[in-house]
Formats: sequence, structure tokens, C-alpha cells
Amino acid sequence: MSTRTKIVSGLALLVALWVAAAAPAFAAAMRVMSARITAAHLAGPAGTLTLSLETERRLAAAGATSAETDAQRAEATAQRAETEQARQRLQTARDGWIGWLADSDATRQADELLANTAGLPGRVTGVDAVEAYTPLVGTSVVYPDQAGDAAPALTALSRSRQLLAEEDAWLAAVSGKDQLTEKDRVRLAALAGARRELLDEAGTGLPASVAARYRELAEDTTLTTAENALINAGSSDSSDSSGSSGSSGSSGSRGADEAGEPNDASELDDQGRAAWATTFNGANTALWELQTDGSQAAAHDGAADAVLAAVRAGLVGGVGLIAVIAVL
Repeated sequence: MSTRTKIVSGLALLVALWVAAAAPAFAAAMRVMSARITAAHLAGPAGTLTLSLETERRLAAAGATSAETDAQRAEATAQRAETEQARQRLQTARDGWIGWLADSDATRQADELLANTAGLPGRVTGVDAVEAYTPLVGTSVVYPDQAGDAAPALTALSRSRQLLAEEDAWLAAVSGKDQLTEKDRVRLAALAGARRELLDEAGTGLPASVAARYRELAEDTTLTTAENALINAGSSDSSDSSGSSGSSGSSGSRGADEAGEPNDASELDDQGRAAWATTFNGANTALWELQTDGSQAAAHDGAADAVLAAVRAGLVGGVGLIAVIAVL
């Protein structure tokens, strides 16, 4: 083998080794940076659309509680327009310049939310509205590839807030009744119980910067008390019915209640509804802000990984390139 051939072969081998080392490093850096950039770009529009859908669901659910007035129809129409605008903003953000970036949890969740809302429900009210809208708002707006180790806790926190919003929509759907049926109470108890379990799960793994706020929120019994007051309103069994979906009500009224007949003792008054509305609004806002701040804190905590990935890619690529040039 001639000296020239040996040099060319050695150079080719060096280039191949450089590419083999640099390509994975650059790909890893691209994934990390893409996850951070797309999350920062899409989280706001996705969150706005989620909240808008929840508001529309509640308005639709409450539409069956009384004869619909012109003001209610106008409010529902305005909210639908707001939801469509929020969806368009998310679509624009998704189709913008981030399209050339690597796929990420943020882009996948945005795609799922856009697909779910491609055809919004027609005019439905009451429980039908709750059932129609709930599958559309299942996106958590928590991105594991950005949140890192905090992702499970943040996802549980997000899901807990979503169940609270579903609980509020269900209450809106049945609030036109003077009495809750046993079926109503079982459904509300199941939602409340699942919400509390998920909130407990969120206590392990949240970023340290939001841990104190979480504990304060978790230890506040205002929401739990309001839930129990509504679920057990006037019931002969006043124990905490959220622990099991079948624990509400007394056995003496079980036959009629399970068929959906009203329990005469479970009256819903205006004062109880107003108290719930105030409690729900405060808790929902606090949970959303905690989720948002927790996600930002997790992303900040993971900034070192992003920097390390970029530096590693730069070193591998740069040193390898220098070696190739030196040989040339």
C-alpha cells in the first residue's frame, strides 16, 4: 500500500471517528435545546386554550339549569369565539419557526390538543356538555423532557387541578336541581377523591422553590370542606363521602337514589353555591399558578443539563474538527 493511500485511509478513518462522536453529541444537544425552546414557546398558548375550553364547558353545563336567556346565549357565543381564537394562536405558534426544531413533548402535546379541538362540540348543555368537553382538555401542559425529575409531581398537580375544574362543571350541570340525587353525589365524590389523591401524589418531587407553597395549599382544608358540604348537603350520612364513590347517602334511601331520584334531604341553596364558587375560583387559580411556577422552576433547574449538552457537543465537534484540520 502506497504512502498516499495510507494517508487518505487514515484521514478517512479520522473523519469517520469524528462524525461518529460528534453526531450523537449534537443530536443530544439539539433535543435538549428544542425541548426547552418549544416548551417556552407553546406552554402559554396551550394553557390559554385549556382554560378557555374549561370555561366554555362550564357555561355549556350551566345552560341546562334554567331557560336560556339572550344574555346566556351571548355569553356562550362570546366564549366560543374566545376558544377559537385561543386555538388559532396555538396553531400559529405550532406552525411557526419552531417547526424546524426537533420533536418534543411540547410539540406532541400541542398537536394532540389541536387534534382534539379540531371539531368543537355543538350546542350541548348539562351533563352532556361535561361529557363532551372533558376529553378535549386532558392535556396536562407539563412537559417531561423539560421538567425532568419533577415531571411526575407536576403532572399529578396538573391532573388534580383538571379534576377540580371537572368537578365545578359537574356542579354547574346539576345546580338547577333543588336536591342532589345519589348518582350526582357519587360522581362528585369520585372526582373529589381522585383530586385529593393526585394532590397528595404531587407532594413528592416538586422543585424546592415551590414546595412551601404546595404544603400551604395542601394543608388548607377550605376546598375539602366545601366539597364535603356540597356532597353531603343535608344527607343523613354526613361522613366524608369522597373516600369512596359508593359511600354517599344512607342505605334506607339507596334504592330510589341509585335510580337517580332526588334525596329530599340533600338541598342545594344559593349560599352553598356562592361559597363553592368563591372557594373553587381561589383554589383553581392557586393550583394553576403553582403548576406554572413549578414547571418554570423545573426548567430552570434543568438549565445546567442543557448547557452541559451544548458544551459537550461543542467540545467533541470542535476538538475533532481541529484534529482533522491539523492532519490535513
